[in-house]
Amino acid sequence: MSIGVTLSQQDLEAVHTLFLKRWSASISNWKERNTDYCVWIVNCPDSVGNQITTTGTSLADAIDKILQESIKLR
Repeated sequence: MSIGVTLSQQDLEAVHTLFLKRWSASISNWKERNTDYCVWIVNCPDSVGNQITTTGTSLADAIDKILQESIKLR
């Protein structure tokens, strides 16, 4: 039995975009055994260096959400 996750092409493109727009970020996940989903936790600095964090069940959506949030904080 595997409890890992598989990243989609959309997830990989979102990670690429995140690191193009932010100089630092951390991505982690939390997954229960015998479930088909996980919760993604994405953390990165905004434009003035404050750390912001978001979560989501889709990595691509969580990254999009954190990038949108960092724009709002400018």
